[in-house]
Amino acid sequence: MTTKIPTAVKDYQKTKLAINDAWERFSLDYIDLLLIHSPQSWIEVNRTSNRYFEGNLENWRAMEEAVKAGKVRAIGVSNFLNEYLKNIITNGTMMPAVNQINVNIGNTPKN
Repeated sequence: MTTKIPTAVKDYQKTKLAINDAWERFSLDYIDLLLIHSPQSWIEVNRTSNRYFEGNLENWRAMEEAVKAGKVRAIGVSNFLNEYLKNIITNGTMMPAVNQINVNIGNTPKN
């Protein structure tokens, strides 16, 4: 089972609530893979200069705790370009297991 933290959630407490909600809603012993859905809120993508580096680290900290608690087996990111990925790798204590990238004829990331 793979699930994602909603894009609008960019703080520690709301991330913990989202993780617990998913864990309980699916009635699983654990979530196989948990991802940060996007480095920015979908509402704000390309409309703001806020890069959400701190918010993504808050997501990551809560996700690392979920792994340590046995609620989640692996954590990763989705749609993260290099600058966002470097932030997680440099400041987190666990490496992302995956970086899920949407690539299609209308969407080809450059970096």
